[in-house]
Amino acid sequence: MGRKLFEIEPSKLYNSLPQIDFKVTDLKELKFFRRRLAYTAYEYGALGLAANQVGSDLRSFCVLMQHHERNIDTDTYIASGGDFGAFMKQLVTIHEKGFSQYMMFYNPEIIEYSEDLDTIEEGCLSFPGVTLPITRSKSIWATWQDIYGKPYS
Repeated sequence: MGRKLFEIEPSKLYNSLPQIDFKVTDLKELKFFRRRLAYTAYEYGALGLAANQVGSDLRSFCVLMQHHERNIDTDTYIASGGDFGAFMKQLVTIHEKGFSQYMMFYNPEIIEYSEDLDTIEEGCLSFPGVTLPITRSKSIWATWQDIYGKPYS
C-alpha cells in the first residue's frame, strides 16, 4: 500500500525543502520511502510524485520512466555519456497489473532552462479534478543525486 496524498495549500508548493544529508540519513529508510512513493504514484496513475505531496520533507520526487511499451529514450541517454547500467539500477520496479518503473531524484536543482516554451494541459494529484494549461520550458539542465548521494546532471 502506498501513502495517502495530502491536499496542499499552494503556498507550501513554493517552499524549498532542505537538502538531504546522505551522511546522516538512514539508507534503509530512504529505500523504504522510495518504494512507497513510487507505489503511491503507480496507484494514482501519476507520471510523477513529489515527496511533499505525501507529507514528507525529503527533497525528492519520482518520475515514471517506463510502463509497458512506454520507454525512456535510452539511445539519447547513452549518447549523452550516461552509464546506462547504473541508471537502470536506480529505477524502482513495480510488477502489478503490468510493469512500471519509476526513478527517484534526490536534492534536485534546475541549473539552466531553455527560453523555448511549451504549453500543455496538466493535472496535479494534490488538486484532484483540476487541470490547467501549464507553460514550461521545453528543456532543462538539472543536477540531482541518487539514493547513495552520487551526483548526476
